[in-house]
Amino acid sequence: MRKFTALLIAICMLLAANCVRADGERAQIGTDVSGFYSFDIYGVPVTGSVFHSKTVSAVTYWATWSPACVAQLEILQQIADAHPERGVFGLLWVDATSTVEAAREIMEQNGYTFPVFVCDDVWQRVADQSTVIPQSFIVNSEGVIVEVWHAAFSSAEILDERLAFWASDPVAPQPDGDADLNGVIDSADALHVLRCVVGAIVPDEECILHSDMNGNGALDSGDALLILRMVLFG
Repeated sequence: MRKFTALLIAICMLLAANCVRADGERAQIGTDVSGFYSFDIYGVPVTGSVFHSKTVSAVTYWATWSPACVAQLEILQQIADAHPERGVFGLLWVDATSTVEAAREIMEQNGYTFPVFVCDDVWQRVADQSTVIPQSFIVNSEGVIVEVWHAAFSSAEILDERLAFWASDPVAPQPDGDADLNGVIDSADALHVLRCVVGAIVPDEECILHSDMNGNGALDSGDALLILRMVLFG
C-alpha cells in the first residue's frame, strides 16, 4: 500500500507539471484550419481544400534544426507511401536557421515527396498554443483538428493507427486501461485519466472507452486507481 500511495503522489505531481502543455492541446483540438492559405517550399500555393479530398490528414510542425523533427519526416513518408488516400503534410517552422532552403535540401536528399508548407496566420495561431516541437495534428476531411500530439512519434505504426481510427468507425474497445492509446498500459495511463478528471485535457470517445474501468460511463479518480492497481499487481 505504501508503494501504491507513493506512486499516486508522484502521478499527482506530474499532473501539475503537465497542465500548461495540456491546456495547449485543449485549445488546439476542434480548431477549423480549412481556411488556411500558404505556400509550399517550392512556392506553390497550398490551401485548406487539400483536406477535403483525403479521408484524414496528418500535419507535423517541424524545424530543420531539430533532430527529433527531422526523424519524423521518414515516418510521414512511410504513411504517404502506404496510404495515398490520406493526407500527409509538413508544416515548417521558419526562422534564421530553419529556412525554406534548408527544408528543401533535407527533403530532396532523403527522397521525401510529401508536401511541406510554411505557417500562415491560421496555422501560426494553432502552433503558438504550445512551445513543443515537433507537434502533430490529425485533421479530418472537413479541415478540423481532431487530435494533437505534443511529442515525436516513435514509429509509423503508431501514427498509422491514429489515422486509421479517425478515418473509420472502429469497433468499440473494451476497457483495458490504455488511456493514452499508445498500446502500453502503465502509470502514464493513470496520469492521463487524472488529467482528464481535472479538466486539463478533454478525453475523446476512444480514450473513455479504454479507460472507464469501473463502468460508470465517465472518467473519475476511481478509474485511475484501478489502472494503477492493475499496473502494480496485475
